[in-house]
Amino acid sequence: MIFNEDGHTEFAVGMIEDLTRQRIIEWENEQYQSIYRNTVELEYDGICIMDLKTGEVIAKLAESVSADNKAKRENLSFIKKRFIEELMCPEDQERFREEFDILSILSQLEREEVVHFYFVSEKNNEKRHKDCAIRYFNEDRTKLFVCIRDIEQQLQTERESKEALQKAFEAAKHANEAKSEFISKMSHDIRTPMNAIVGMTAIAKANIDDKERVLDCLDKVKVANEHLLSLVNEVLDMSRIESGKM
Repeated sequence: MIFNEDGHTEFAVGMIEDLTRQRIIEWENEQYQSIYRNTVELEYDGICIMDLKTGEVIAKLAESVSADNKAKRENLSFIKKRFIEELMCPEDQERFREEFDILSILSQLEREEVVHFYFVSEKNNEKRHKDCAIRYFNEDRTKLFVCIRDIEQQLQTERESKEALQKAFEAAKHANEAKSEFISKMSHDIRTPMNAIVGMTAIAKANIDDKERVLDCLDKVKVANEHLLSLVNEVLDMSRIESGKM
């Protein structure tokens, strides 16, 4: 802006800048940060992105895990130490220090899409199971993505399902044993009237001219036949009960 001797504006130059692109980037960044925060707080105990070229790691713990839950940029040894001390119970710390070896993990990732480490976390005298999953973050395979999540509820559900299956198996086994016992007893019971029918029929045939003897045999055949029929009905009733028709 240029002024004359009287102090009035004689010439002015103005610039108009389109901030739309900048605003869009800022908005997208805010959305990303919101998703990042909510993902960590709602889904994971902690996440980190590890640069394999520089050894630099960006990590963040959930607020429920650590009061110091801001995303931090540190080296791998520091982040490893922090995760171990803040997330793991003493019994698992030494094991994790030995197993969490980058070269070993990269070797496993050649064969598997995700590498898992399982450990127990202890806080306020409560122990909970955790899953540390490691996978490549980008297509170039220059970065690793590590996420730690609570799997206690998942394990509890699996335990309950296993217990329910075990109970169902025991019930089926008991029912099968009862059925086998019933069939064994029924087989014996059925043979008795059948033997009577066969025996009385043979006697009647052998004494065909003795009317009184034949009638006596026929009466006994009738009694045995009725007994046999009742046993057969019991078997049929059992079959209907098992098929849910009774």
